[in-house]
Amino acid sequence: MGILIRVSSNGGALNLLSVALVVLGLSASVFAIDLPVYFNARNQLQTSVDAAALAGAASLPVSTAKAQADAYQVAALNPIGKISIQPTDLSYISTQSKFTVTGKVEVPTFVGKLLCAFSGKMGTHFDDGTGTTTGATGTTSTGTATVSTQGCNTMTVVASSSAAPAARDTILVIDTSSSMDDLGHNRPLADVEAAANNYIATIAALNNTSVDRIALVTFNQTGTLQVPLTAQTDSPGFAKVKSAVSSIRLFSGIGWNTNYEAGLHTALDEMQKNGRQNAEKTIIFMTDGMPNLPAPASYYLYNKNEPYRKCSDSVNNSAVVKALCVVKNGQKVCPTLPNTAITTSMISSTDFQCATNYVNTMQELTNSQTDRAKTMDVTIDTIVINDTNNYDNATEILRRMIKDETWSPDQLAYMATTTKGQQYSALNYDATAIKNIYQAISQNIRIKLTAQ
Repeated sequence: MGILIRVSSNGGALNLLSVALVVLGLSASVFAIDLPVYFNARNQLQTSVDAAALAGAASLPVSTAKAQADAYQVAALNPIGKISIQPTDLSYISTQSKFTVTGKVEVPTFVGKLLCAFSGKMGTHFDDGTGTTTGATGTTSTGTATVSTQGCNTMTVVASSSAAPAARDTILVIDTSSSMDDLGHNRPLADVEAAANNYIATIAALNNTSVDRIALVTFNQTGTLQVPLTAQTDSPGFAKVKSAVSSIRLFSGIGWNTNYEAGLHTALDEMQKNGRQNAEKTIIFMTDGMPNLPAPASYYLYNKNEPYRKCSDSVNNSAVVKALCVVKNGQKVCPTLPNTAITTSMISSTDFQCATNYVNTMQELTNSQTDRAKTMDVTIDTIVINDTNNYDNATEILRRMIKDETWSPDQLAYMATTTKGQQYSALNYDATAIKNIYQAISQNIRIKLTAQ
């Protein structure tokens, strides 16, 4: 007798259920392995494009091409795991005031490719932060990061970042001592005016949404605030600053008139009064020569216009110097400092100390303003445009009186190094060099990440 064996119809259903459970298990593995891989890759890519955007925005005033080149150079230093960023992985959008970098890279999956091979069609897709799965193909985006799959072998990770110049408060400090006409025809002052106005035009062209502000201070024997901190959005905007720069007049009085302390003091007073708390604060300090003021307070009682005479008159009128006088064409002619006929041995210890007090006080008062700038978080960039081998009469007199032929005060270096600024020089009053220095400073902008 034969035996009838009945095959249950539930077997097929059980097999399908088994398959579904395997697929579901693999899908769970995707979340356990591939999802963290994605988020890690996205964070790395975000860091990379943040750095690239900052680098690109810093070079934006030079050219769009340089901004893109610098952005890629920085991005390439920040790989996504073992994946090196290629030029084609980045795209750019730039305006005059903002630079945006978008990165797009393919990140390998692990369980995803196994799942894809098993199902023949099943893929994975992650949204930005929720871990939701969709079908085999799709894209989702939230905020600045996106991931999509066109299969299972890779995940497409996208991140974007924008950067713009930080808000800046800048004060142009310009030397208006009489030597700023040494070349005649109001030069080198005219060259400085042209360079400073070119600087202002460059800043205006950035159209910075963070709002740059510029002020103008001039100094000779004293400091003068010509224009307070002014924004392009103020009326009449930077046109007022440019007009004031073009209208600068040289010192026309008597006496020594290169007073670093006065110019710096005036600028810092304006910065303290009107500078914005969160703005980058910079002073661009330009001079054509060595300082010869201020003097100790008591010296002004001797001669309010020429306080140095408290020391030099004593030497010039001393008996040992008067003994050198001669008669020429019926006129008595006597040597005066810095005439080399007056030797250091003719300078008494009292006169030496008088001059030493003069130069020490001058340096201490000026450096105290630099220390004040550091406390206020103000950066000082310095520009000197004279021929360092050609010293003026004031410098030579002070050198003779303090018996130091190499004396050269370091106030400019102290300004820059103490406040982490830059030092620039344009020797021999080179107009092109002066323009290039101001242009370089205009491009030395500080950058911040901003909303896209």
